[in-house]
Amino acid sequence: MSYVPTQAGVRKRLFFPALLLLIFCAGHASAQSTLFGTRANQIGFGEALKIENGHMFAGATQSVHSPGRVYVYESDGNGGWTEKTFLEAEDGEVQDRFGAAVDAEGEHLLVGAPSARAAYLIRDGEDSWVQQSRLTPSDSTEGFGKSVVLTDDHIYVGSSS
Repeated sequence: MSYVPTQAGVRKRLFFPALLLLIFCAGHASAQSTLFGTRANQIGFGEALKIENGHMFAGATQSVHSPGRVYVYESDGNGGWTEKTFLEAEDGEVQDRFGAAVDAEGEHLLVGAPSARAAYLIRDGEDSWVQQSRLTPSDSTEGFGKSVVLTDDHIYVGSSS
């Protein structure tokens, strides 16, 4: 009597070698973490990213304990990044989705908070980042702040409707 492997048996015999091959070929893996937030504050971390003038901005929008955050990292010049601080809207409310969109130009950062129907202009001050203004639509536009673009002399804010 000859042995005929079943489909399940073939899958089992191929799974382990494939897993070993994946682990062996994947090489070293590393992850960037944040110093300032608990795991609950990091839900949605990296939903929006921007790198500008030696800074990296990472939005973390879906916290159940805050309006959302933008984590600010600084380049060490050798390919590494060090977390410096995190930003929240001064008038934010829980689940505003602050950080859903980010853009930077020069010393300014524009952050969208679509659940609050707002965008925030923040400036890099001497010792800290300073919220300069809160932009809101004049009508009932939903999702204002879903996308943002900042240029030298213009601010563009997108919405859902």
